[in-house]
Order: sequence, then C-alpha cells, then structure tokens
Amino acid sequence: LYDKDYGVDYFATKLYTSFEDEEFTREIQALRHLGNTSLAIDLGCATGTKTLQLAEGFKRVIGYDISPDMIEQAKLKSKKYPNAEFKIGDFEKGIPEADESASFVFMNLGTAGDAMDIKRVLTSIKRVLNRNGKFLLSFYNAHAIYNNCWFLPWPLALAAKINAESHCLDV
Repeated sequence: LYDKDYGVDYFATKLYTSFEDEEFTREIQALRHLGNTSLAIDLGCATGTKTLQLAEGFKRVIGYDISPDMIEQAKLKSKKYPNAEFKIGDFEKGIPEADESASFVFMNLGTAGDAMDIKRVLTSIKRVLNRNGKFLLSFYNAHAIYNNCWFLPWPLALAAKINAESHCLDV
C-alpha cells in the first residue's frame, strides 16, 4: 500500500515530490557532468522507487531501509536492475559502506526529519562521499531540522510549518 498511499494523486504530496524531483534531477545531472556515477545510496528507501530511478544512471545503487517488509517489496521491483541492491539497515547507526565510495547519498519524502541524531547521520554521509560527491536530504519542515540538529552549516532552501491559527501551511 505504501506506493499507492504516497502516490502523486494527493495535492500536498504532488507539490512536495515535484519540488524534490527538481532538486534530485539537478544534482544527478551535475554528477553525470563530472562523470561521478559510481555509487548512489538511498537512505530510508522504502519500496525503492527512487533507488530504481538512480539505477539507470549509476554503476551501482543501494537502498537501505529499517523495515524488512519495505526491502522485500523493493527487491521484487528490482529484478530487471542488476546494479541495484536493497539492504535492511538503520542509517542512524552508520552507513555500512567504504570511506569515499559514494557519489550520491539521499533521503527523500522528509526522511531526514525522522532522524533522531542528524549530526551522526551527516558525519556518516561525509565519510562515505567521494571527493566530488553530493547529498540531498529532505526534511518535512523547519522544526524537524531545528529540533534534531540545532544548526546546519547552510541556509534552508525550503522550510514549512503548520500554522494552527490560520489553518494553513506556511512555507
């Protein structure tokens, strides 16, 4: 049900995924331009939809998720992608890949906002990224970043929070 429930038929999901897809595409194009397409890592991959998109442009892709059921669904979808792997793993305990081995690390659909120790996750990402590697983390809202990190070394591109007084989403 995950793929159906997080499909693009919902207004907010459609807008959110559209924004993410633009950023995702821009970063991938930059990596391709550099010829840096060795390994892409999807942290919190769920059923592997984004991971499999990456499989077409990277030599190797790995999707990690804490849920064995999500990983099983991803494996079912990945049969025609020999360069795609899916593993059960908790990204907050580290990324079990070699130092400087990844070209791209990402988390989509607000997954980074679920991290209890985002500093530790960022340290792990920094360790696995190669010299020209890139990462893209998705946070649902500014409070997720503030509550879990208390600082980031870059300005926010997009931040949102629910405004209970006006019954709307402030972006």
